[in-house]
Amino acid sequence: MRINTSNFGEIAFEPNQVIQFPDGLPGFEDEKEFVLLNNYDTEDPVPFMWLQAAKNPDLALVVAIPFFLKPTCEFELPEDAVNRLKISEPAQVGIYTICKVADMVEDLTFNLASPIIINATTRIGEQVVLDNSPYTVAEKFVKS
Repeated sequence: MRINTSNFGEIAFEPNQVIQFPDGLPGFEDEKEFVLLNNYDTEDPVPFMWLQAAKNPDLALVVAIPFFLKPTCEFELPEDAVNRLKISEPAQVGIYTICKVADMVEDLTFNLASPIIINATTRIGEQVVLDNSPYTVAEKFVKS
């Protein structure tokens, strides 16, 4: 499969790389298929990736593994989300956070209150709103 994206030019991906979001993402409910792209802008390892819509060349969200940004964070997924995502063991779970990029690194924020959960086995994903979360939708990045 191929898509000519606004941000990355033409990218190719295999059908088994597509992540199905049955309900879309909040604000993008019509987009049901995404691919996770590594950030190849630098040779240095960075925690940021892109969640690119598979059919909308203009939609790509900056995401990160939250434990790189806040190593002490912990998540308890609601049972209904575990069931919807068909999670049977913790090793299947990929957790990502949507990042709001800013001009200054100090102004970067990320959403820990509503992480994106992906079942790596079934390739089903969902942005899960965590009720009573100790985190916010705009956590600040603290460079260590």
